[in-house]
Amino acid sequence: ERREDIEPNLDHELMEQSKKSGKHFALSREARARFLEFALDPSNEWRGNLRDLNAMVTRLSTLAEGGRISLQDVEEEIERCRASRGECAAEGTDAGGDTLATLLGADYAEKFDDFDLAQLRHVVAVCRASESAAAAAKKLFSVSRAAKKSANDSDRLTKYLARFGLKFKSL
Repeated sequence: ERREDIEPNLDHELMEQSKKSGKHFALSREARARFLEFALDPSNEWRGNLRDLNAMVTRLSTLAEGGRISLQDVEEEIERCRASRGECAAEGTDAGGDTLATLLGADYAEKFDDFDLAQLRHVVAVCRASESAAAAAKKLFSVSRAAKKSANDSDRLTKYLARFGLKFKSL
């Protein structure tokens, strides 16, 4: 109900996570701007009030490499949050705020299964937060990549996107 409290509480939660872990946590400038854009959006419901904010910051801190929370970390957390609330499937929006209709056409839901669309939303969010297809592929295929001796994850990502008629550069 009091959106003006979100930003100071974000800072407080980051400080608390830093105290608990003994490691300094901070959001990059872009990550902070994106998080606040999401958090302050009037259509975003904070059902659990500060508990939701605390949970998001805890996850971001836990997953951040070297204490620096990146734009990609925030995009993935927003996507996770929306998916857990059922917003993505219901609205067809990805973490960037654009609709899949923009990328795939207005009738996209008739062409693809919900499962495929949920996966695609995550892939698009990671691609948008990555500097290159190689960086996105490295993030998306990290587990399977570790099991292989040689991998061409960029090609794998390119082929995945092609199934939807998309290219990395268009995202």
